[in-house]
Amino acid sequence: MVAIYLSEIAHPKVKNIVKPLVELLAGIPSVVYGFFGLVVIVPLVQQLFGLDVGETALTGGIILAIMALPTIITVTEDAISAVPQVMRDASLALGANQWQTIYRVIIPYASSGIISAIVLGVGRAM
Repeated sequence: MVAIYLSEIAHPKVKNIVKPLVELLAGIPSVVYGFFGLVVIVPLVQQLFGLDVGETALTGGIILAIMALPTIITVTEDAISAVPQVMRDASLALGANQWQTIYRVIIPYASSGIISAIVLGVGRAM
């Protein structure tokens, strides 16, 4: 959804700010994410749920999601941006609105790139 927002809906000023930040997050090493999780997320989960130990599967899942999402967002946004403008224009000319164009034309056209992004993100998490 973030990739769709960045490529199709966001104002260019917002896109020019958010996209480099997401790409910067994608470049952070896994060790840094692990350290961030131990220092910030583990105590937060421990305090939030009143546990003796905060190193749980939930904590690991949150850290892995934070680590994988920037990669998925970046590659998916590139795949969506690669959809030819002619496809968008043809859908809009046939009477579809912007959301119908996104759902029925852009996402199916970019589906191989979206699946590749998910595989890359999960691969980084592994």
